[in-house]
Amino acid sequence: MSGKEVRQKDKQDQEKVDFHEAAIVTESGEEIAITEEMVRKAIHQLDEEAYPEVEEKK
Repeated sequence: MSGKEVRQKDKQDQEKVDFHEAAIVTESGEEIAITEEMVRKAIHQLDEEAYPEVEEKK
């Protein structure tokens, strides 16, 4: 297989990969899925820390 063919195959393989999921790996090797709810909660907490006066007015 030529270098060009290898690059084309790599590109095709990369296009097939679905990166819509993520996980945290603990020190012991356990994988913990990162959910949409976890991300939303983290963003909300960051917003509260960055703009505490906005949260107080609600």
